[in-house]
Amino acid sequence: MSGSSALLTSVRYQGAAGIPTATLQEVDVLAEFAARPLRASNYQAECAAMTALAREMAENPHNLLQRLTELALDLCHADTVGISILSGDIFRWEALAGMFSSYRNGTMPRDASPCGVCIDRNATQLMSLADRCFPALRAEPQFVEVLLIPFHDHGVPLGTIWIVAHSNDRKFDREDERIVRSLAQFASAGWQMLKASEAAAELNRSKDEFIAVLSHELRNPIGSIRLIVDTLAHRALDEAKLQACVERLDRQTTSITRIVDDIRDLSRLVHRKLSIVTEQIDLRIVLGEVLEECRHRLDAAKLVARTDLPKTPVTVLSDRIRLKQVLDNLLSNAIKFSYAGGTITVCLKTGDKGAIVEIGDNGCGFDAAATEAIFEPFVQIDQVGTREHDGLGLGLAISKQLLELLGGTIKAHSEGLGRGATFTLNLPNG
Repeated sequence: MSGSSALLTSVRYQGAAGIPTATLQEVDVLAEFAARPLRASNYQAECAAMTALAREMAENPHNLLQRLTELALDLCHADTVGISILSGDIFRWEALAGMFSSYRNGTMPRDASPCGVCIDRNATQLMSLADRCFPALRAEPQFVEVLLIPFHDHGVPLGTIWIVAHSNDRKFDREDERIVRSLAQFASAGWQMLKASEAAAELNRSKDEFIAVLSHELRNPIGSIRLIVDTLAHRALDEAKLQACVERLDRQTTSITRIVDDIRDLSRLVHRKLSIVTEQIDLRIVLGEVLEECRHRLDAAKLVARTDLPKTPVTVLSDRIRLKQVLDNLLSNAIKFSYAGGTITVCLKTGDKGAIVEIGDNGCGFDAAATEAIFEPFVQIDQVGTREHDGLGLGLAISKQLLELLGGTIKAHSEGLGRGATFTLNLPNG
């Protein structure tokens, strides 16, 4: 249990270290609830606790869960109270009160924790001497009885609230379950509000950064256009110089147009206002067209494109224009983040459910932690804070949403920084 090494070094072994000595059925005592007498309700104390939680949510929402454990400790006369939140395959002790309060933010593997059972069943669990089945709980004082209640986020269990008795003198009952369940519902609402607030703040921050990058991206072509206009207005130019100005003007206006188109497309996708016109398409032909249109960019970047395309048609039902946009975005991304002299590979093959396109490069790659984030709007702005690469960083976000609209999927993979990247597209059969 990382972050809780002291808990594991003061273990109370029963049999061989780390080996269960009882089954889950043997530690499950939920059936005893029906026979246990109910203690009297203390609604005055419960009302005061709810008021305190409401005040905490308004004044210090980040401390809401910790305050809940402290209140539950008193209301249920427990020895330890905790809230475990699932992150991947690990439970983190998000809040703790009582005898083990110093181990807050410790972690435990899902399979090693009774919280995993509670989430899987999405129901109240009551266990006696749970460390017999879950050896990671072996400690002094012993977890004699544990009552676990699911903790939800928009109806989906993501953790548990649990109360513990460290002696046989305290047995939990239906009144404890009712109190903890009420607290769990309150905390769940507060948790969702907090996460929504944090997400909104992060989105606002990302949008602020996006505007800053947009200003930078527009300043360059606009500055160049102003220079061209000044040249045309104040100098006598021969045919060759005039043609050069026209070509520069065309490149800069194309650059601005692409920026505007990306912003417009992202807005339409977000609001589901982008129209799709599907037809039967041979992916080999579309890939060939996109590669040809990228030829001058490949040459300018001193890159080689290698293709592996089937000899027979690979037909999909899709929107030709939008599909070309996706493929162009991915090839442009590979070109942008490849080193001079590198190779970009384009492979087309068929799978059980449709066509598969793989576009790979041996460029700068990315950290595994960024695998999902790179498809989020604005996120790439953080990676170009030094302005090493031009662009708004919207291409991958647009590509992912377009593919979903077309019934396809996209995944990214990289072995790490400096080790290239591969983007895999799956498109349904035509």
